[in-house]
Amino acid sequence: MSSVRRQEKPRPWRVHPIWRGIGCVMIVLIPIMSYAIGDIVTTNLEVVQRFFNQMAVFRKPVNLLAWMNVVANAVPQIAAQTMELKATLALEPIPYFWGKMLIAFVLSMILFAFLSILYSIVFKITGPSPYGQMDVKPKRYKRRKTETKKIKY
Repeated sequence: MSSVRRQEKPRPWRVHPIWRGIGCVMIVLIPIMSYAIGDIVTTNLEVVQRFFNQMAVFRKPVNLLAWMNVVANAVPQIAAQTMELKATLALEPIPYFWGKMLIAFVLSMILFAFLSILYSIVFKITGPSPYGQMDVKPKRYKRRKTETKKIKY
């Protein structure tokens, strides 16, 4: 028995170029937004600060330029340039850094989950049929009305 394969029809719709890059933008934008929200929450809510003060890991301020001291000690040829760059940047230690990162991580997971659910809903509504050309169309059954038995008491 031989089967005949039909030629595939082109899609009647095209994906707009904006939708192709929106995932790439969101993968950068969501963590940045999450950290900003974590910074705002940690700075303005004393309850969160008290919670982070109970744990030593979250309480310590983090100096993001501390690694430059290690580089200057390891490679003395560039020590002067490294210290000059550190003085030029002059970043102060960030208080509650790991607490802010924890909040950012949790918010990122929530926002990515929400975005995935939203994408799946939009794709289900606007996407192609789940059946291909080789699938058999599903039969629609009419439900028979059954008489309910009346119970006599």
